[in-house]
Amino acid sequence: MRIIKLKDNPNIRDIGGVYKDVTIKEGMLIRGRTLRHLTEEQSAYLVKKCNIKTIIDLRSHDEQKEAPELTISGTNYELMPIFERQKDGISHKENEKPDQFQIYRILPHMKNIYLDMLHGESLKNIGLVINRIITGKDDEYGFYFHCSEGKDRTGIIAAILLSILGVSRKEIVDEYLVTNKMSNKKAFKYYMQIKYLRLQPRFALKVGRAFLAKKIYINSLFEVIDNEYGSLDEFLYKGLNLKKENIEAFKEKLIIK
Repeated sequence: MRIIKLKDNPNIRDIGGVYKDVTIKEGMLIRGRTLRHLTEEQSAYLVKKCNIKTIIDLRSHDEQKEAPELTISGTNYELMPIFERQKDGISHKENEKPDQFQIYRILPHMKNIYLDMLHGESLKNIGLVINRIITGKDDEYGFYFHCSEGKDRTGIIAAILLSILGVSRKEIVDEYLVTNKMSNKKAFKYYMQIKYLRLQPRFALKVGRAFLAKKIYINSLFEVIDNEYGSLDEFLYKGLNLKKENIEAFKEKLIIK
């Protein structure tokens, strides 16, 4: 896993590389956040040096409308929302200020938000995104998939792709938690603003945590797989409606033997 460092654009990384039981080609699967703040030089770097060819935006239509994605020459952009309604704690508006955080008072536990994502219409949409990636043509790789902050929706997609490729759960969790290296600063910023401007430490802690990745959140995926489907294969076939032949072709394309 290689962190791609771009000024003002944190939390971008290539999830290919060497894992305990498998080595995945680099430049094929890159995860991150919205790219609306890229400079022309940074855009060129992602295309030429990081091999980004297809951008999959996991945000809702409303999010995309409020914060349009930057058009990057040499790439194909596709909007594939995981959900259309605003999910508190997952959909973050740009330039949020302390007085705009009142809705976080009724924020459900983040684990429940993840569980909600893994059922119903959201799960169907996750299946569509995974299928789009695993059936991609050779000239469509690498795929860059992102949401607003690159933590929740992006984290779920990355975890499923790595699971398909044979990466252990421990390594998937470790990869997911790398987000905190980039998000800690923002979480702390909002925490401090609310704590000291509003003098509401508990509320500040709740808001700050919404910007952080935690093991208990991503473990929701594994709980759904184990408790509701019994195995990864059943989750992929019945939960996400993927085809075995497409999964095998994807593994053949990305795994270095």
